Amino acid sequence: MRRLRQPSFPANQAAGFRNRLNGLGSQSEATHGLTLKAHYQDRLQKATRAEARIRALCKTQGLPPGLIWRLQKAVVHAIALYGAELWWRGQKDREQGLQGLINKQARAITGAFKTTPIGPLVREAALEPASSLLDARQRAYAARLIGLPETQPARAILPVTFREGDCHAQPGEQPADDRTWAEERPPRPLGQYLAWKVNQTLATDPSGGFEQAEPEGIDFPGIIRVPQADQAREEAHKMPPQGTFWSDGSRLEDGRVGAGIAWKTEGDSQWHIKGRPMGKGAEVFDAELVGVVEALQEAEKQATRDPVTILLDSQAAIARLRHTRVGPGQVAAIEAANLAQGLVSRGQAVTIQWVPGHCGVWTPQAASNRQNLKA
Repeated sequence: MRRLRQPSFPANQAAGFRNRLNGLGSQSEATHGLTLKAHYQDRLQKATRAEARIRALCKTQGLPPGLIWRLQKAVVHAIALYGAELWWRGQKDREQGLQGLINKQARAITGAFKTTPIGPLVREAALEPASSLLDARQRAYAARLIGLPETQPARAILPVTFREGDCHAQPGEQPADDRTWAEERPPRPLGQYLAWKVNQTLATDPSGGFEQAEPEGIDFPGIIRVPQADQAREEAHKMPPQGTFWSDGSRLEDGRVGAGIAWKTEGDSQWHIKGRPMGKGAEVFDAELVGVVEALQEAEKQATRDPVTILLDSQAAIARLRHTRVGPGQVAAIEAANLAQGLVSRGQAVTIQWVPGHCGVWTPQAASNRQNLKA
């Protein structure tokens, strides 16, 4: 079977595409001869006529409410909401126009009298209010943009500070005026407004960006061991200091998450500590994976060729490191596999091993907490 390749676009073409679409959000530019306001009015009129025809057809055929609901949703909503991702900015007049159409749908579905209060009637008809419907459609559109491959120019509609995050950005790496989506007032450009809309509903801080799912890659090239608790505890006490890294992830009471690693070098009795604060937008599971990545990076920097062993107390993180398939933590798993492959290529064996938490051997959890406190 012939495999289809993902299309790619030149940088100048992608930039032009992004600029044209962002312009739709700030200026009512003509699109096929219609401004966005005229487009909304045209779609609402067509949807109103379609609703009247469906209502008449349902009365003639005597369809049950369930079928009427499906027809109304499939036909009328599809017509009325076409392009709503571009023109919806919370305008009251447009919300009222669409809500009037939804009220007609509710009466057609339930067959209730005109004097029936419309609020309970809409709920009884299992229809969403206009504002909720428009907001959900716009957020779904933003979610689709986030999930597009990086080669798709439509993904660039969203601001780079939202797609990739800015918590680790260096000065001058990202545009200085690219964070209006993080302000309280809704911004005007389309991309900024879509990001603002999504940000209003997120329970976590999006400053770390969004993890991109990559195609399946290599499995972990080293050894992964999960021995019995007693055996793991005994082996941990006997581990040679050279090449052994202790890794841990933790969360503070205020919600901040961080990863920490600790190791010793040959001829040095002092512990070396390194932490990585991750803010409030990550889980402890993510911190456990990041700790392993930090340990592998530190092992790569060292000039020795000794075997590398990384000890951690999260079996969930160890299971994630076994493969690089799509799923939570894939980015860290891919990075860990690539780093381990580099160590193996230069003759160092790499082992990821589980150790029970608080097993009597010092672990770098305190280091992780201290680094969190500095964040």
